[in-house]
Amino acid sequence: MFIKKFLKTGKGFFINKFTKIRKSKGFKTFIYFSIFRAVYGFLVLIFIYYFGYKANAGAATYAVYLLISAVLSRLIFKKIKKRFNL
Repeated sequence: MFIKKFLKTGKGFFINKFTKIRKSKGFKTFIYFSIFRAVYGFLVLIFIYYFGYKANAGAATYAVYLLISAVLSRLIFKKIKKRFNL
């Protein structure tokens, strides 16, 4: 039964659904957030490596770096959401 329904809907149905999803505010926010987290996460890794591992800092220093990073990440993304009206 599902296969018959699937064949009757045609390609236009799925293209229209995909276009509707792609233009939605939630999908755009998800894409921007994914790109932001990829870039920001990479920069945080580099920062922690050079200022934590190379400086021979203890585990407490890593925890502080990660807590600051989490707060900073939220603040930056809030500004991105306002700027791009997400």
